[in-house]
Amino acid sequence: MGILRSALGHNEVTDDFSRANAVGAFSFGTSIGPESVNAELADTGFLLATDNRKLFVDKNTYGAMWLSTRVSGDETVHEVDLSEKKKEDLDRILKSQPLDRINLVDVPISKVPSRSAGSWGMLKFIQQTMKEHGEPELNLIIVAQAHHVGRVAMQARKLGINPLIPAGLPRRFDRRSKQLWTRDLGFWVPYELLGSLELKRRGQL
Repeated sequence: MGILRSALGHNEVTDDFSRANAVGAFSFGTSIGPESVNAELADTGFLLATDNRKLFVDKNTYGAMWLSTRVSGDETVHEVDLSEKKKEDLDRILKSQPLDRINLVDVPISKVPSRSAGSWGMLKFIQQTMKEHGEPELNLIIVAQAHHVGRVAMQARKLGINPLIPAGLPRRFDRRSKQLWTRDLGFWVPYELLGSLELKRRGQL
C-alpha cells in the first residue's frame, strides 16, 4: 500500500483476528469528548480487546475513555467545553498514571507513556511490552482513523509487527482539533505526503 492510498483512506481490512494478541488504539486529533473521533476509537479498541488481548491506548484515546466513564448519558461534553475542574482532574489522572494499568470490565489497559509519542513510538512501546510479557510475535489489531491507519500499519511492518486492520473505522475528521492537519482531508493528505518523506529519512517508514 502506498502512502497516498493510505492518506485517502484505502486500506486492506480483515475480519480474522484469531491470531491477534494485542490491540492498539491510536488517537487522531485532540478532542476527547463523548462524540469525538478519539472516543469512537477508544470504544472500538475496547470492544476488540477480547480473548485476553492487551489493549494499549495513548494520551488522547485514554483521556476519551476515562472521560466517557465519568460523564452521564444525558450530558454533552466536548473538549473545549470542559470545566476547569474537569480539565484539572483529567490532567492529574493522565500525569499520575503514565505506566499504570487500569481495569475496565476486566480488560487490561496499558497507557503508552508520553515519551513514546507518535505512532512509531507507540508501536515500539507495544512491541517491547509484549516481549517483556513473553510474547515476541506481535499480531496487532490497529485501531486508528481510516485515513491514518494504513500508514500506522506500514510502520508496524517496518518493525516486524503483523498489523491487522478492522473494517468500519471512523472516516470523519476532528473539526475541533488543535492540530490543523487533522481537521479535514484537504489538510491531511499533503501533511501525510510530506511527513512520509521525513519518516523515511528516519527509517520509520
